[in-house]
Amino acid sequence: MRPAPHQLCASGRKEGSGGRGWLGHWMTLTLLALLLVGTPLVLLHPAQAAVQTRAPLAAPPMAATAPTAVPATPLTDLPSASSFEAQAKLIPKLRQFYGGTGSLRGMVPILMLMVGPLKVIPAFLRLTARASEPMRRRIAWNGFLLSTATVLVLALFGYRLLVNLNIPLTAILASAGLVLVLVALRLVLAQYGDDDIFRDHHEEQGGDGADHPRTLPPPPANPGLDLVVQPLVFPIILTPYGLAVVITLSALVRELQGSAATLVTWLIAIMVLNLLAMLFARPILSVIRPRVLQMIGLVLGIIQLALGIGLLFTAIEVQALTIRELLR
Repeated sequence: MRPAPHQLCASGRKEGSGGRGWLGHWMTLTLLALLLVGTPLVLLHPAQAAVQTRAPLAAPPMAATAPTAVPATPLTDLPSASSFEAQAKLIPKLRQFYGGTGSLRGMVPILMLMVGPLKVIPAFLRLTARASEPMRRRIAWNGFLLSTATVLVLALFGYRLLVNLNIPLTAILASAGLVLVLVALRLVLAQYGDDDIFRDHHEEQGGDGADHPRTLPPPPANPGLDLVVQPLVFPIILTPYGLAVVITLSALVRELQGSAATLVTWLIAIMVLNLLAMLFARPILSVIRPRVLQMIGLVLGIIQLALGIGLLFTAIEVQALTIRELLR
């Protein structure tokens, strides 16, 4: 007897689940190995000090003369600086113009919005709506390990990636801002349609769903570890614009009066919050009504839209300072 199409899909999903599960494990192990090897080197020798300046030759003894003013060396006269490093040297000027604002501690709320737990709760509930409790815990822990290893690798080695590829600071800022604007616009404009990410939870609580028309695809019928890499870790936990901000912060940590250890500590704390949000997603929604969480998401969407536009403006400001240095 020929199997039904839905049975073929289910069996294919089970076979793919094992392969993708192993892929997630190998990715996690590889990233952890990079962390174990590279973390001591990065923390002891920060990437920001990688560009060595030549020591001036000792001048022969001579009669005392009146001191002369040494002209400031423009960025274009630094032969060892890449595009990113040259533009990164302009950040202190930008912070001075804004009164010293923009420290690393002030970037923590932005990291919470971009890679934090608020957006993870409804998405995790939807992905694991038909999963057993042990499978939910396995998915949550695997997602936590993979996402933590990924952000730590980017935080410790992202600077070298930008320098080696000669990617300007303005390019990474504009890319993060553009993606953030597009995603936030989609989130805000969805409130004017019939989109409701909490419909499945409403049905589980006894609702008939008549006033919650379905516009999103149904949750997976047989959730497994194949959901860890995509879509849980990428792009739900680690959004593209969030990864861009982490890479940028890893390179600007010195200019923001911070250290690599501080950035790593904040990222680990945020990833732990993501894990707790996934493990206790259902109890959280039993206390906080879905509509309340949806309203919070709408407000955060507007804030994300403003942050995206702010990143675009920052890219324009840095590029303007760069042009000024080039024309000097």
